[in-house]
Amino acid sequence: MKKYRFLFLVVVIFYLQGCLREKSVIEETPLKKAEDYPVVTELIHTEQIQSEINSFGNITFSKKTDITPIVEGTIQAIYVKEGDNVKKGQVLAKLENLQLMIQYQQGDSALRSAKANLKLTKTRYEEAIRQGEARFLSLKKRLIQLSQKEDELEEMSRNIENKRNLLGVDGIPKEEFHNLELSYNRALVDHKLEKIDYEINTIGFRNRDIEATGASVPQNEQKRKDHLILINTRTLKAELEASEAKLESSEAELKVLELLIEQLKVISPVTGILGAKYLEEGERLPPNTKLFTTFNSHSVYAVFPVQEKEAVRLMPGQEVLVTVPALGDKEFTGSLQIISPTIDPQSGNLQVKAIIKNGKGVLLPGMFAQMKLIVGLSLEMLFVDEDAFFKLTKNSGELYIVKNNILFKAICKTGINKEGRIRILEGLTDGDRIVIDPAPFLREGMEIKISETKDKSL
Repeated sequence: MKKYRFLFLVVVIFYLQGCLREKSVIEETPLKKAEDYPVVTELIHTEQIQSEINSFGNITFSKKTDITPIVEGTIQAIYVKEGDNVKKGQVLAKLENLQLMIQYQQGDSALRSAKANLKLTKTRYEEAIRQGEARFLSLKKRLIQLSQKEDELEEMSRNIENKRNLLGVDGIPKEEFHNLELSYNRALVDHKLEKIDYEINTIGFRNRDIEATGASVPQNEQKRKDHLILINTRTLKAELEASEAKLESSEAELKVLELLIEQLKVISPVTGILGAKYLEEGERLPPNTKLFTTFNSHSVYAVFPVQEKEAVRLMPGQEVLVTVPALGDKEFTGSLQIISPTIDPQSGNLQVKAIIKNGKGVLLPGMFAQMKLIVGLSLEMLFVDEDAFFKLTKNSGELYIVKNNILFKAICKTGINKEGRIRILEGLTDGDRIVIDPAPFLREGMEIKISETKDKSL
């Protein structure tokens, strides 16, 4: 243990001596001024980029459509084969689903039953309205009859009083007066019974029956009558509404079944070429299973790689000339449509797609093709030599610009590296003066001496 402590002390002593020696050397070395070093600068300018890009690739379809029936069933017939041209709306196959057909028959029967029930309920409701109107008139008639009865009873009462006076002077026999009294009493009892019967029949047709529903009694007699009839037919009206709802539900269910049965015919949603068939006749097609794949034959894509350094020159809409050797080097014209946002790290390329019209359908997927991408429109770009950066990362870099012989640090957003020259996306403008191959001792804010200025535009 003592041996290790001794060695540790020796190491520490040597380290301290080295630090003291280094400090003395630094103190003895005089600092040099920035003006003592020559600084080379460059005036940067935008450059016009204009040319064409040549590549090769293949033809592929621009649009693929998978045909997946929404109903299951057994494939009864297939009317097309792979490679056939198909039109939008064309029947490609027919399925069979017995269970669906049984459900349709049941739904049809339910619909007929609902229609019959609605008709019966409607008839009963209309009959109830007529009965209500008849009852209303009957009560009116009985009220008139009761009024007439009351008049007759008053007449009989006066006649009895007269007879009573005659009886007092022996003007009529007692038996005659007694019979007259009996007749009056019978008529009086009959009137009371008829009045009670009338009151029984007015139940549901009284003003207080209207008030019981929370409504006020209409002053107009016809409106009062209509309201009373409505009160007395509420139950049948509710049954009628229920029957109507049942009919609507049955019609909706049958409509759904009809749509599902229609789906047993597999129809092409687009015009194109049948590219693939996945099942054969007689096989069971489970729900949501792909049966066919069709491709749009009116237009195709020419797919080809472009080198990473050329990516900056790509713009959607640029003209592309496509030559297909299999068709006798026939040339087709298209336009650039899709530019991949990623670059393959192994090949350093990115994939692009140009859309080409294929009205005659001669361009087929997989065909080899040579492409010429026209980038005739000149683009103004700003490039800086890689040596100008004192710090450079993948997407940014730092360098010095000179203004009135003073250094200023510029942080730039960078793009592609084109043969040692870095494209500047942000941070510099045309005409800026930058330092080339900056020395490590340079710092922002220093006053420098320009020994040489380069200008590649001259």
